[in-house]
Amino acid sequence: VYDVTSYVEEHPGGDAILAHAGDDSTEGFFGPQHATRVFDMIEDFYIGDLEQ
Repeated sequence: VYDVTSYVEEHPGGDAILAHAGDDSTEGFFGPQHATRVFDMIEDFYIGDLEQ
């Protein structure tokens, strides 16, 4: 689970970051619009795992 709340206003794609809020955002995250640097940033937003 990732909490990107603090990044929403900085997101270069604007409100597109909210399209998958509260849902599985794998497809949006791994889309061609993201530079490889996003993989360096994502760990800063990690807050935990979902219980199964």
